[in-house]
Amino acid sequence: IQLYGEQGKSEEVPLPKLDHSFERGCLDRFNVSMSDVGRPVKLRVWHDNSGRFSGWHLGTVTMTNLVNKEKYTFVCNKWLATDEDFHETCREIPASGPGIKTQPPVVAYKILVYTGKKSNAGTDANVFCTLFGADGDSGMRKIRHSDKHINKFERDTVEECVFECVSLGKLRKVRIEHDNRNPGAGWFLDRVEVVPLDKLDEADATVVFPCNRWLATDEDDGQCVRELYPEGESALDHSTLYNISVKTGSVPNAGTDANVFVHLFGETGDTGKIVLRNSQSAKNKFEASRIDRFSFESANIGQLEKLHIGHDGSGMGSGWFLDKVDVEIPTRGETYTFSAHRWLDENELDGKIEIDLFPTEVKEKPAQIPYEICVTTADEENAGSTAKVSLMIYGKEGQKTGPFTLKSREGDFDQGNTARFKVNGSEIGEVYKIRVWHDDSGNSPSWLVDKITIARPAPARKKKPKKERKSSHATWKDQSPDSPEATRDLARSIRSPSIDGGASMYHRGSILSGSVMGSPRKFQQLPKSPDKPHFPLFYTFRCMKWLSLDDDDGQIIREFLPSGTDGALLSPDSYREYDVKVVTGAIVGASADVRATINIYGSKGDTGARPLRRPHDSSTSFESGHEELFTVHAAVDVGDISKAVVTLEPVSWKSQWFLDRVEIDINPTHKNVLLPCQRWLGLKSEEGQTSLTLVPLSRDVMEARVTSSEPTAIRDWLALELRSLVTTYTLHVFTGEVQHAGTDANVYVVLHGGKDSSERLWLRNSETHKDKFEAGKCDTFTVEAKDLGLLEALTIGHDGAGPGAGWFLETVKVEAPAEGRSYGFPCGRWLDRSEDDGLTERTLQPLDTQTVVFENAVAYEIETVTSDKSGAGTDSDIFVVLYGEDCCTDQTSLEPSKMRRKDRFNKASHDKFILEMANVGDVVKKLRIGHNNLSSGSGWHLDRVVIRKLLGSPQASMTYNFSCGRWLDKGKEDKAIVRELVPSSAFKHWVNSAGKLEEEVVQLAGLELKRYEVRVFTGKQSGSGTDANVFCTIYGENGDTGERKLASSSTHMDKFEKGNEDVFAMEAVDLGKLMKLRIRHDNSGFNAAWYLDKVEVKDDSEHVTTFYCERWLDKNKGDKKIERTLYAKGYEGDRDSATTTKSFGSLASFSSMRSDMKFGSDSSPRKKHIEMPVFDCPTVPYTIKVETGPDKEHGTNANAFITINGSDDKSTGRLPLILLDKSHFKHGSIETFSLQAPDVGELKQIQIEHDGVMKSQGWFIKEVEVDLPHSGKNYLFRCDRWLATDRDDGCISRTISVLDAHSTQYRPKKTFDLTVDTGDEPNAGTDCRITLQIFGANGSTAPIVLEKDEDRFERGNSCTIPLELDDIVPLRKVRITLDPKGPRTTWLLEKMTLRDKSNFDLYTFNYGDWFDPKKSKMKVELPANFQGKDLVERTKYTIEVRTADELMAGTDANVSLILFGENGDSDVLHLKHSSTHMDKFERNHTDLFEFHDLLSLGQLLKLRIWHDNFGLSASWKLHSVEVTDHKTNKKYRFFCNKWLS
Repeated sequence: IQLYGEQGKSEEVPLPKLDHSFERGCLDRFNVSMSDVGRPVKLRVWHDNSGRFSGWHLGTVTMTNLVNKEKYTFVCNKWLATDEDFHETCREIPASGPGIKTQPPVVAYKILVYTGKKSNAGTDANVFCTLFGADGDSGMRKIRHSDKHINKFERDTVEECVFECVSLGKLRKVRIEHDNRNPGAGWFLDRVEVVPLDKLDEADATVVFPCNRWLATDEDDGQCVRELYPEGESALDHSTLYNISVKTGSVPNAGTDANVFVHLFGETGDTGKIVLRNSQSAKNKFEASRIDRFSFESANIGQLEKLHIGHDGSGMGSGWFLDKVDVEIPTRGETYTFSAHRWLDENELDGKIEIDLFPTEVKEKPAQIPYEICVTTADEENAGSTAKVSLMIYGKEGQKTGPFTLKSREGDFDQGNTARFKVNGSEIGEVYKIRVWHDDSGNSPSWLVDKITIARPAPARKKKPKKERKSSHATWKDQSPDSPEATRDLARSIRSPSIDGGASMYHRGSILSGSVMGSPRKFQQLPKSPDKPHFPLFYTFRCMKWLSLDDDDGQIIREFLPSGTDGALLSPDSYREYDVKVVTGAIVGASADVRATINIYGSKGDTGARPLRRPHDSSTSFESGHEELFTVHAAVDVGDISKAVVTLEPVSWKSQWFLDRVEIDINPTHKNVLLPCQRWLGLKSEEGQTSLTLVPLSRDVMEARVTSSEPTAIRDWLALELRSLVTTYTLHVFTGEVQHAGTDANVYVVLHGGKDSSERLWLRNSETHKDKFEAGKCDTFTVEAKDLGLLEALTIGHDGAGPGAGWFLETVKVEAPAEGRSYGFPCGRWLDRSEDDGLTERTLQPLDTQTVVFENAVAYEIETVTSDKSGAGTDSDIFVVLYGEDCCTDQTSLEPSKMRRKDRFNKASHDKFILEMANVGDVVKKLRIGHNNLSSGSGWHLDRVVIRKLLGSPQASMTYNFSCGRWLDKGKEDKAIVRELVPSSAFKHWVNSAGKLEEEVVQLAGLELKRYEVRVFTGKQSGSGTDANVFCTIYGENGDTGERKLASSSTHMDKFEKGNEDVFAMEAVDLGKLMKLRIRHDNSGFNAAWYLDKVEVKDDSEHVTTFYCERWLDKNKGDKKIERTLYAKGYEGDRDSATTTKSFGSLASFSSMRSDMKFGSDSSPRKKHIEMPVFDCPTVPYTIKVETGPDKEHGTNANAFITINGSDDKSTGRLPLILLDKSHFKHGSIETFSLQAPDVGELKQIQIEHDGVMKSQGWFIKEVEVDLPHSGKNYLFRCDRWLATDRDDGCISRTISVLDAHSTQYRPKKTFDLTVDTGDEPNAGTDCRITLQIFGANGSTAPIVLEKDEDRFERGNSCTIPLELDDIVPLRKVRITLDPKGPRTTWLLEKMTLRDKSNFDLYTFNYGDWFDPKKSKMKVELPANFQGKDLVERTKYTIEVRTADELMAGTDANVSLILFGENGDSDVLHLKHSSTHMDKFERNHTDLFEFHDLLSLGQLLKLRIWHDNFGLSASWKLHSVEVTDHKTNKKYRFFCNKWLS
């Protein structure tokens, strides 16, 4: 049975067959459980027709709601039998009962099924039909009986049958299918007609549902089910495409030979059961570790809520281990993942072979829209075609759909036929033009097309923005996974990143507790009336043109503009002809016999790829130095030409062609466009490209600048201008580390941007490895494209060539310096015909968390001139750094390729390079140039460097000349291998209106070269000297020197020895006022440890700047660092301390701070693009601790995030958990993060997630602790789940309710900034651990350890540390303790300050003295000074201790006590020296102790007294203690009269 109600329909409920049930005259009772469908409307009852006596006469069904006791009756009194009445084994019965005023009528529908006339159109399979109307559906019925024929569904026949059901209202669709059983199951269905029996005489009562398609596994699209819609209605309004990927698990014997089916349920209905017959990825489907892909069309059922999947148990190995199912709905832009990871096997687990799955994540990308294309072939002799036809649609703004291949069914393009195709494509707005072409294949490819009509949905009306709905994440206790709300909200809320074809934006996910496998779905929505469809827009293109090499003008590519009903063009734009002159270079080997195409792009679109060949020729012979003329016919005006793409299809793999240039003459205006090339095309060529993007260049610029006639003169002389007109992309391709991951195939990429896509770009020449694409390697390639816009996707694949073609691709990173972007495209999958889903091409989307945004780079032309001297050339890697007014570029290699460097930097050579680097502004103020000194012939004599930069356009540029004339050689002159140069002259060049090149000398107020003397003082401690290589960088207000090796000391041959002063000369451009200095050593040599006392730098004016160190640079001493950043004495600027959180809004994990952090490096170089969000509202502190599981595979290197949700829809948003200088969350680690984010009020749930979509990035989280110091609450969330795409349920996000957390309450905390100022005297710094305890009017803190980090507590330094303290204000005093461990055990503390961040109250604690263990001075108490006044005064305490008057009451033990008052405690006071008795604490004695200069405790509250149980007579009976405060003259008596024994 199945019950329909006002709120939906129930699931199908079986009534168990018991002994004597359903017998004549019997009353059978059953208790069933089903979802609440509201007030019943109808009941459907059926049986399976099994058994010898299956016929059944049903009288009445009564259903009682056991909750509200309402009873409903369904009166049938009809047969359910194949030999009675309408031969039906299914009946629908209207309900009667409480609240039902009128019953809907039962209607008999006559159904006529027309089998087509095609050869073998009939079928012997069992056919099933479902009717759908505005008021419900009939359920699936088997067509058992035909009133016309005994042998049903034969070719060119009509079958009649009758379905009786409760009135369906207006009929909307018919679903018809067969079970593919019996030989000859394939069926060509022409149409279905449906008419109510009581309206047979009405002319318009019959509803016709056209089909005209095969239902066959070996025809058409291989589907055996069709959904049909009334004649005249566009399919745009009804059906949509579903792409299903089914992944079989990797466990032994995971595959199945059974027939697998799926059934999708959504917001507005369901698809019915779909048998997955023909896999698009494998012939033998559902094998272990494979992914099988299927596609089918069905009704648009809205957001998916459930998937039912199972198999029929047939075959020898029917047991099946299902890993997951992905369902993509292109028109919604959604891909739903249904994780299973379980057996569907009668002999495993619960024995189920059918289960319900609910979405575990949803990936989003831009939605596509449906287009319906109607193609009419002319009704003329031989007009039909057997070729493969393709079509592309363009919008008015130049947008275009991808090319649609109109999959030809038999006879689609026959003479006089109209074929309909439904495709999904990108939104392009109003249709502007179409391009249609074919591939000239088949016996009769010539085609005369009459007209083409395109329908698309009208753009949806813009709605008023609604208030953002609260995120409805299902949580572990807020909702049951079985509840309708949980599953519905889950489907709406869960979002995760994509690997292949997934989201370009990362969305947060949600996960239910426990397993979602097989959870019963207790709610299914009755199919709702869809929203009134937007009226489709129709575009008609009148053609009547041949697409034929032998007819008309010999074109097989044509473009058409839309026409009105009278045939007149609707667009004012006219067709154009483009005369294309192709010039082959006059160079040896330039000729080629190839098939080439050109695609001309402009402001209004492009022409499409047009062949460069004569009619009837299959290829063209391009001769060296010759010109060839071609015409691009039947093209719509593309507007102003912006580029042209020339593509080569080589006749042989060795074919290559040197293209000099292309000239395009636009008819009828005869405007000429020049597109220079002067590059090779061909897989065998140096660049290895078969497509090149050519950009227009002004003839004036070319004629004015190019004075040579060499074959590559334009590219050599105008390389900078040409580079500025295209975008250069650097691709880093990471091959996985799995076994056999590498490939020998030819790999290509296609870049997809917001404006356009590139051509196929072959990755031939790796800049990093000769043998490319090997396991675990990263290969780097540089490619060019133009006008793509920001990247949105990347397609990568290979041609399958070679014996080891299969390839496991880890990820692709793309840098676009000119756009100021770098992207990460994760993959983590095989591109292999025998692995995964069998695909060798994948489309990847960028992860937003791997997208880095930076300043747009600009192109520089850098020419080096090597001197004409003996030995002047070099093989070293030459690098440059350019400096402008306020910034500089990164250090960049002129030629990274060692192979290509062999032809560069030779004696007397001029070498040009085009580099894209940071824009340093209008003026290049200085140049640093050097080399790495790693080759045998590394010495280099540089004559000069010329740098050219464009001034906004190719028409004008600035040229800077940097004279050098010196050696960069370790063995010559001053032994420097780095030089800093200032411009010796500068010129501005531009092309005037007459096409002439003009020059203007530019006067520069530049910097001057200076000589600096660097004095390095090694300490006098034992073992202070070092044998390591030392490097130094000096920073000033005008820039820096770059890192220089301190190689030759002018004072000592054996440099950096104990107590020595070594002097080094350094030449650099004027740095201005010196600010800091970075110094390090490479830890080489036998004695690498080094104690550096200080560094002094003297400039030309004899001014000396001192940089104190007074620390070890040693891997085994102190903080174990071998690099220091030193600041000039008196420097008060930003010290770039990792402890300062103002610029980041958060503090990274404390436990992840490393000892080798470098100055200027980001706290997390790997993830520098992950930043804390900036909030425009007040924030509060959160402390997050994340514990990773203990096993080795539990860690992850992915970026992690947390979202904290609270009451009243408040949320922190997604907060990154940034590891400080650590690459991953290590297994077993506990990482702590301090974050600043908006106050969410009462915490309700957290969401913890990461962006690692590859298998190696799974993360097992044990628990997450969230501490809210501002409210005094701590929550411990147990997780114990994987966040991994290949484990558990496949989710990389977990949402945990506060109901599942263990919470504790404590006194709320306040946030303070602690500033510690160390004195400026020799050896003032310390390596000791410092402990701070703070006392206030409302209590005290626990001791706080101030960890030593970087330059904290160093001479002359002031460091700021954020603290979260109990609310004990106003503050009274602090206690500071030094633990005397480490190389430097003394410390000169100037003062400490504590600033209350809530009200900016400032407390100062002045000291100005040393901590010194030799003077037993390792602990001090300092009073708080507030607004110039000490809040606690110093006093003297006298303590009188009276021992009881009893036998043996005295003690020999050491006695101590602590006094407690309103200002805190006194710390431990050891009662050592009695003023009254030499032998203290004897029977009936009173001993007096004096303590001077203590901070007043105010009113005393209590004391704690004890002894250490030392000595033979340790037991002690204390009578009392009396304490006198001499500042107030108050006495406090504390009675005890008890033993301490």
